[in-house]
Amino acid sequence: RVAPVAAQVDEDVLEYLWTFLDLKEYPEQSRVHDPDFAQLLESDPQSRIVFANGWLDGVLMVWKTIKEQVDPSQYQPNFD
Repeated sequence: RVAPVAAQVDEDVLEYLWTFLDLKEYPEQSRVHDPDFAQLLESDPQSRIVFANGWLDGVLMVWKTIKEQVDPSQYQPNFD
């Protein structure tokens, strides 16, 4: 599932992830102690790409779910 996307993403994806976390003021210390991030720091570049793609897939899935739930075009008012 990730392989086609991984072919299009380079190692800079992890750099963008760290930048995003910095913008959201996610504490650097938490990144070191978080098991997912700690493992990522020790991983090879390909593992980093797989992690970043999986993380982005998760964010997009949640975004799509929220969008579907609040999309006004799907709202059908009941005037009874």
